[in-house]
Order: sequence, then structure tokens, then C-alpha cells
Amino acid sequence: MVLIPAAALMGFASICSASQTLPEGWGSLDGLTASPRPPRLNIVESSAGGLVVRVALPGILGSTVVHGETEYRRLELPSYYRTTEVGHPEVPVIRQMIALPHDCDVSIEVTATDSVTFSGPPVYPAPEI
Repeated sequence: MVLIPAAALMGFASICSASQTLPEGWGSLDGLTASPRPPRLNIVESSAGGLVVRVALPGILGSTVVHGETEYRRLELPSYYRTTEVGHPEVPVIRQMIALPHDCDVSIEVTATDSVTFSGPPVYPAPEI
């Protein structure tokens, strides 16, 4: 058995096409979740032929960051990390370890089923650490 990281980059363009203002604090994406909650990962199908995982994002946390004279919005998903490529948008990332048989072929497909477009300040770029 081999453990590999399966990363689903929640690229801002992927989670974000109904127009809303970028949230300051908690912004519910499902219209039901009033307080911060982490994304839910549910196994939809698991067999010798494959694994299907559904990721549900109940919302996103936003905060204002001012750098110089520019205002940015920093985004996060509770209990998860953000991208770190310096200068690129710092967007939330979901990573999950998946156990696979040692001799299997692997392919990953990410499909967005819902999207929301946000307006407002640009997303904060990942800083140099």
C-alpha cells in the first residue's frame, strides 16, 4: 500500500461565477451555514475501479490586508492551508492522503459542479516567507 497526497487546489477561479462581494469574516456559500465550518469531504464511490470524493464548501473566511496603499482580501478555509507560490494569489487548498495499491495507475480529475463569482479587492498574493 502506498500513501500519496491527493491535492484539490481550490483555485479562486474554480470556486468563484452569481456575483457576491468578497466576504469580510465568514461568507456562506451554501446559504445555510451561519458560522465558520471546514469543507466536508465525502466518499461517493470506492471500488477497485476508482475513488470518487465530493468536496462541499459551506463557506469561506475573508479578511482585509493592506500592503502599502493596496487593499487585498485574504481567503481561507477553516482547518486548511493556502498556496504559497510567492506573488501568486494566496488561495485555499484542500489536501487529503489516499491509500493506493502499490502497482496501480493513478489519474486525478477535478470537476467543479457549482461556482460563485466574487467582486471586491484582489486576492492577497502569497508573501515571501
